[in-house]
Amino acid sequence: MKSSRLNIVKIVNNNFHMIGAVCRADAGYFIFSLLVRMLSGIYTSFLYVYLLGIVLYCIENENSVSYILLFLTLSMVFFIAAFALQAYYDHIFKPVHRERVVNRLQQGLFDKLHNSDMENYDIEQMYTTVALANDEIATRPLDAMDNLFRGVECLISIGTIIIGIIPANGFVFGICIVSFVVGIFITNVQSKKVVQYDEDMRIKDKKISLLRCLLYLPEYAKDNRLSRVHDIFLKDYNVTVKEKERIAARSGKQIANLSSLQKMFCNAFCIDFLIPFYLSVVVLLFGKLSISEFVIAINAGAQIQQKLESLTDIISDFLKNGRFAERIQNIDKIQCNIEAAVGGPVDSMQTLSVKGATFFYPDGTLGLSDVNLTIHKGSKIAIVGSNGSGKSTLIKLLLRFYDAASGEILQNGIDIRTYDIYSYRSQFSVAFQDFNIYATSIRNNVCMGDDMDEDRLLDALNKAGLSDSIKDLNAQLTREFDENGILFSGGLLQRLALARVFYKDSDIVIMDEPTAAMDVFFEKQFYDTIFKNLKEKTVIFISHRLSSITACDKIIFMDHGKILEEGTHEYLMNLQGGYYRLFCAQFES
Repeated sequence: MKSSRLNIVKIVNNNFHMIGAVCRADAGYFIFSLLVRMLSGIYTSFLYVYLLGIVLYCIENENSVSYILLFLTLSMVFFIAAFALQAYYDHIFKPVHRERVVNRLQQGLFDKLHNSDMENYDIEQMYTTVALANDEIATRPLDAMDNLFRGVECLISIGTIIIGIIPANGFVFGICIVSFVVGIFITNVQSKKVVQYDEDMRIKDKKISLLRCLLYLPEYAKDNRLSRVHDIFLKDYNVTVKEKERIAARSGKQIANLSSLQKMFCNAFCIDFLIPFYLSVVVLLFGKLSISEFVIAINAGAQIQQKLESLTDIISDFLKNGRFAERIQNIDKIQCNIEAAVGGPVDSMQTLSVKGATFFYPDGTLGLSDVNLTIHKGSKIAIVGSNGSGKSTLIKLLLRFYDAASGEILQNGIDIRTYDIYSYRSQFSVAFQDFNIYATSIRNNVCMGDDMDEDRLLDALNKAGLSDSIKDLNAQLTREFDENGILFSGGLLQRLALARVFYKDSDIVIMDEPTAAMDVFFEKQFYDTIFKNLKEKTVIFISHRLSSITACDKIIFMDHGKILEEGTHEYLMNLQGGYYRLFCAQFES
């Protein structure tokens, strides 16, 4: 259901859910903010409605000058204390505690995403959901709390005024109520338009953000200069901007009409004209009001209108916050079945078996079909095949990024779904083809959060062939934050990814195209290192360079999600099947 169609109960629940999140993040901030707002509601009413009226009343009743001065002095002390407290809250307490709350809420979002299943990232809507939630989580819950407390302040202020004005002028209060009710109705309609407008614009902004990256980021600079692809992206960018302009014009007209109607009736007619007209008639024709009563009535009308206008805005924000909150709530709908799995610890791997595994991606695409495979401890396995044959999908199932639609994966004869997910994955060291390099030190890029051991780190760098290329382990792999940072070539970056594998030193090693960006000399050196230093490890290669994996104990040839052939290099060559043809094609080229 679209957020613009949310019912009022859901909107209320969403607001209080966000406010509860703020309270849990920092209860002291929540309580102190409420007290400051309540105090503000009292002293603003007294200052703008009653102070002058009381002084005039004292003069009309011929009270002594000393009595009046004492009243003004006490009032001044009260206001100085209230304003000092407000200043402390606005400029010291609030900024510090807001940062604390934002940090805790943001961490909560990061934790939820970290624990979400990998299959969510195969769904396009996931990226929109995360982007919208990330935008909202830093501000929307705090806005919801501030908005509620502003409402409390307005209600206290209005209540304080009503106590003094209804006995004298109920008609003034009645006009204010009519103005308020009509304003609420218009605001509700307007808020739906505003939320829909925001959703339409966010979708376009997402596309524009991507196009901007394609137009200026350095990794696209070479293609942009050697081809006309820059013109394609620029044209798409301009078209998207024009679409935003049309959305702004269409929605802006509707929102502007509603805003004009509210101001004309609620403000201009009811408050600015009707209340002064009524009070003038009462004074001029009937002479029923004293000067102090007239001043209090005029000030009260103005203040009630101001507070009711604020209350109208507050209700409008309340409705919008409740609708926007759905973007945060959508994060809770993300699947977390695999990542939340709790089970027993993993024993040292002796066998890892795939039994009749079939897998479909969320869009229905077949990934694997009835795959059967057994990997023994210490064996060297290569999985080969053309693009889209299912090699990477099989690895993702072994790592339990996904669960098979049918069939099972067993370690030592036990279903891997019964193991604690973190314990199970800790036995793997993986170098993916699409690995990431982070804008931090070389040390952190290799250790990846594991406890740092200097000797182990230097050994890993040496095995990966990086010892001569790295002089400072604290050097930053970016120049975005450090002008002295270093930039590695593609081959050196791939060696760095391999150093991670060596450093982690897990029982099972997975290499996804480990030498794709390396020169032929280091490729031979690399495989010699693997077979020499990882004799006791179970190593699984995914490779397109078949000449590099001929020494493996077993080679798995896949096509269209199925294992068609398996055996040693010599056996598969003698078989003269798909592997033989693929090897010959590479050898001839």
